[in-house]
Formats: sequence, structure tokens, C-alpha cells
Amino acid sequence: MVIKMKTTRFKFRGTFDFDRLYKTGYNWLQEDHFNLIEDMYKHKPPAEVEIKYHGEKKVTGYIMYMVHLRFYSQQFKQIEVVKDGKKKKMIEGRIFVETTMEVHTDYEKLWSSSPIKERLKVILEKYILLHDIDTMHADYLWYRVQELNEKLKAAIGMTSHRMAEIDRPESYDEELKDNGE
Repeated sequence: MVIKMKTTRFKFRGTFDFDRLYKTGYNWLQEDHFNLIEDMYKHKPPAEVEIKYHGEKKVTGYIMYMVHLRFYSQQFKQIEVVKDGKKKKMIEGRIFVETTMEVHTDYEKLWSSSPIKERLKVILEKYILLHDIDTMHADYLWYRVQELNEKLKAAIGMTSHRMAEIDRPESYDEELKDNGE
């Protein structure tokens, strides 16, 4: 059984470091002990790049997590930006980031070799393990991928509502009061 969970997408338009974005997702998957597989790297000159990779993590002998990442950038150009006194190559344009997560059961197909095992697998997943798969595995993976999305957003300089509350300077509130907002 494959439990496909909600796909998370976000878009950003502006100046960003594509290498940092790519490495953030890659490093997060490696640090969480996922086996990485790069599915696609497509570059259409002059201004289109699409990269897809995914990570697989065997949690038990029966359950495996999969996290898919897709980066799609179009209408971009490389520019040089001076940051902290150093020149750095960055991208100016649009980026589309998509994360998809899945929980796989019986990923080695051990319970699919005979009709009797297949029926036992249905009973096991439908009546015995359903609650554990939903609460322990699907929820856990969903929250972990939301953390990954926060890191990806931070890597390109995009702040979410949660991060905006934390990172907002005190002077911002004073400016709002002065403007009558």
C-alpha cells in the first residue's frame, strides 16, 4: 500500500541562490538518513532548469518513507551580487518548489507472493496497523517535511508566517503604529 500525502508547493520571484536551495534539500535528506536518488536534471538554455530527486528511508522491514523534491526555475538570469564584501553568483527569476511525501508498506513485496499472504496483508493494514501508519508514520513524515519546507524557504530568503513572527524586528511594530495601521 502506498499512502500519498498532500503535495506542498511554493513559488518565489526575486533574487536567490539556487545552489544553496539545492544543497539545503539534499543535506536535509542526507542528515535524516534518506538514500538519495536524482531522477532528473533538465536544463533548457537560456533560462529553464528542472531538477527532481527523491529520498527513500526504510523505517522498518515493512514501512518505508519517500520524499520527492522538484525544483523548477524559469525566466532566470545569473547575476553577480556583492554580499558581505564578496562577489557571489545568484539567480534572478522565478522558482517553483514542490515536495511530495509517501509512506510505503510492504516495500519489498514479501506479502504479495501468494493470494493468502495478500489477504493477510489487507487485514493487517486495514485493521491492525492502520492507526499506527496514520499517526506514527504519516503524521511524523508530514511534520518533518514541513520542517524541510521551512528550511527551503529560508534558503531562498522567503519567510513564511511562522518565521516572519520570529524574525520580525521590534522597529517594525513601531513603524506600523506611526503609519496608523
